[in-house]
Amino acid sequence: ESFTPATGSAPFPARRDAMMVVWGAMVILLGGGSAASVSAPGQLFNDVWASPDGSGWTALTFTAGFPGRSAASAVVLANTLWVVGGLGATGPLGDVWSSEDGILFMKNTAAGTFGPRHSHTSVVIGSNMYIIGGSKGMEVDSTWELLDDIWIARLESPTDMTCTGAFCCAGLCPPALRNNG
Repeated sequence: ESFTPATGSAPFPARRDAMMVVWGAMVILLGGGSAASVSAPGQLFNDVWASPDGSGWTALTFTAGFPGRSAASAVVLANTLWVVGGLGATGPLGDVWSSEDGILFMKNTAAGTFGPRHSHTSVVIGSNMYIIGGSKGMEVDSTWELLDDIWIARLESPTDMTCTGAFCCAGLCPPALRNNG
């Protein structure tokens, strides 16, 4: 197989270390940074974009509730979008944010549970979210303080989800978030 460009010029600013997930039938892009090096993060984004095909993109929000970050992870669990950790303006982050519509984000836990980290991986298996490794520090003498831990959280499925945002009400959100009424 070969890759072909979906678009030569996306409407969002150029970035690195962004998060990307599939949510329903949409590709979701979150955050990232504009820097050419990790030691100088430049602008950190907290925007959220959606696309059904990778070529046409819609901005869900330019200012999500979570602080701008790069090198974070994102997953979809229980029809909810989750953002975990990352590298913020003052260093590694250890927070978790969630959204049922990709627009409004709620902080779920503060630093301390699994500790600040960036460049980690998060995956979902069944109703469990796993946070795997990463780095808890900044580059010092060309080395990273790497982590070899794995954290697990069991998340319950939301019980009452209705369409609340223009993105969702336009039929662009995952089926579980659409208002059936």
